[in-house]
Amino acid sequence: MPQVSSAALIKIDDPSLPASGDGFNITRDTSTGVEWLDVDASAGRTYDDLTGVDGTNEFIAGGDFAGFRYATFSDYSSLLMSGGIGGISFFTIASYPYVRALIDYTGCSGNCANYGYSLGTILDNSQAVTEVIIEALVSQGYNFGRGNYGVSLTPDTLNTTGYPVVRGNWLARSSVVPLPGAIWLFGFGLFALLWLAKKEQGQIQFSVHQTKPARSAT
Repeated sequence: MPQVSSAALIKIDDPSLPASGDGFNITRDTSTGVEWLDVDASAGRTYDDLTGVDGTNEFIAGGDFAGFRYATFSDYSSLLMSGGIGGISFFTIASYPYVRALIDYTGCSGNCANYGYSLGTILDNSQAVTEVIIEALVSQGYNFGRGNYGVSLTPDTLNTTGYPVVRGNWLARSSVVPLPGAIWLFGFGLFALLWLAKKEQGQIQFSVHQTKPARSAT
């Protein structure tokens, strides 16, 4: 099966968060500094549950997903760009390897061994609750990548394609992306030069002060 990776996306695991089926529950997008929780790590959790409508806000300190928020369409569009899908039309043969690779990053909701899909709750750009699904599927003997945005996906819709309904949530948080080593080295070198220059200037001033002739008493 073809795989397409992106230098912008990195898999990591945060043991303080629910596990994902692939062993890595976070996808870090180094181009935006956003970290995504795999959708299967929040499977079965509802919007009301996470946002506190039912009594407990899971995004605040002490919550199951502290520091996270619901992603929006704008967030997700950036993720697609980082995953190499920007500019590629969904439901095309060309998009299949990119969608398959992105599902491997973001977590699989179902049919993972064969084709797979990621399905979760998200907010549209007006903050309305909706859903997003991306699928790597087969149709008429060809592999396709498909994405649906802002579509209320009912159990009947998914059952017609044989998919069980496993909904997660598209959750994101900001991260501090470590600076490359070269930048740290440059900063250290600059600091060292400034320190030496200041030290040398201090020695010169001290020397001038010591050799200045003393005034004669009058």
